[in-house]
Amino acid sequence: MRLLLSCATLILFASNLYAQEHEGILVSFQQKRAPNFELYNQSHSSITPWELEISAYGLEETPFELGAYLSDGYDSSITIAYGLNFAYLYPINDVQLLKAGLNAGRFKMKSFKDTVELGALLEDEYHESFKPFLEWQWDFTRYFSLFAQAGYRFIRTETGVVEKILSRYENGSIRSYRVDRDYDFYSSGFEFGAGISIRIH
Repeated sequence: MRLLLSCATLILFASNLYAQEHEGILVSFQQKRAPNFELYNQSHSSITPWELEISAYGLEETPFELGAYLSDGYDSSITIAYGLNFAYLYPINDVQLLKAGLNAGRFKMKSFKDTVELGALLEDEYHESFKPFLEWQWDFTRYFSLFAQAGYRFIRTETGVVEKILSRYENGSIRSYRVDRDYDFYSSGFEFGAGISIRIH
């Protein structure tokens, strides 16, 4: 118990010692959890993806943060996820920040070859993804921060149905065809995460 109290006191002391302006370039790693991840009208329980992000902000100049991320671990049908993060910054004090933002990106689906024939369903290679989020950040030293995040993800998909064969090659294989496209926008579920950031500049 004494050791725990001593560590807590040391962390609080370090926070005050390294109190600084909210600015810099951060490299962040986040471990996330999606209790019910919805994809293709199928629910996947307890998904634990990870995310690597590089971001920059300078609160004295503008109250916004911009970052780019890579993420993996959602589902076996997804190769990688990537995109941008935008956030509005609200300073709580010298060492704490509250962020309200939007994660906007794409899911790159694993390669597959669609069978083109009359009535066939053609699925898109990329799914667009949008996640509004709230994040709390604690700069406990000059170069390291801890953070926790909560958000809700939406996914936009595109599918097509081959409605007409327009022409064929001499061997009978399909040369051109007409596709009736359909777009779907649906909620994918909550995501929660926690991670650490390293200030590199």
